[in-house]
Amino acid sequence: MHSDADEYKSVCYDKDKYQIFARDRYANVGMDIFFRIKKNNIDTDNCNWDRRKGDVWISENKGKYSEDAKYVIGVRNDFVLMDSGTAADPERIFAVYDMKNRKQVLEKNVSEQVVIGDGSVTLWIPTGSSNANNCSNRKELEGEVRQSEHASGATFRQTRKHLFDLKTGTLRSTQETKCYIVW
Repeated sequence: MHSDADEYKSVCYDKDKYQIFARDRYANVGMDIFFRIKKNNIDTDNCNWDRRKGDVWISENKGKYSEDAKYVIGVRNDFVLMDSGTAADPERIFAVYDMKNRKQVLEKNVSEQVVIGDGSVTLWIPTGSSNANNCSNRKELEGEVRQSEHASGATFRQTRKHLFDLKTGTLRSTQETKCYIVW
């Protein structure tokens, strides 16, 4: 039988103001994720997985089949950056939790892996179906489809580049678009 004492892969992000803990779930998808605020920017437990009063849960397995399949992909400033869901690429979900304000501030479908930079996260958010007028890379994609054994079910969708600012917690849309294949 499983207990909290069982050893599962856990990760601790030891930052200036916070300690963020993430651990793979037993017999379920996603990670249990919580954080604690450091007192005087120090904590003496060396990032050991031990839940205590005052810890704030971001994602917790509350039942046999949790639909909250979040995975930590990075921590920057006050933000926990997460991949969410169980679907195959493309079309994942990118989520951001704001530890300072104790709430999730973003959850968006993305058409490819996000890129975490120093000041921002680059994400491509689907905008709809594509056509010859709104898909500059469509000929290239059509060539890729012709060479694939899965060509019959392929469709094209347009996606737009967005930047999530890691200082302000705001999402900004750019004018840059491209298309991608959905198999």
